Amino acid sequence: DKFHDMAIKHVKMGSGMRRWVSLNLYVGHLGQRSYPATEETYLEQLDAIAYMITSWGQQQYTRAFFKEKRIARRGLPSTP
Repeated sequence: DKFHDMAIKHVKMGSGMRRWVSLNLYVGHLGQRSYPATEETYLEQLDAIAYMITSWGQQQYTRAFFKEKRIARRGLPSTP
């Protein structure tokens, strides 16, 4: 298994529009030569992401998403 880089991203498009928040998964992963994070900084980043997901009450939704069969969505690949 690979431990991929993740980030929370938020976008607000134009005035009066709702803000979209997403959890992005990236190709880079822990242990990859070109991936700059150490295990310690990677775990700190995951802790911060887990804190945000929990504080928004979205932990069950996130768990359910990761348990789903991997399928391409909105023109994006099914895996990083």
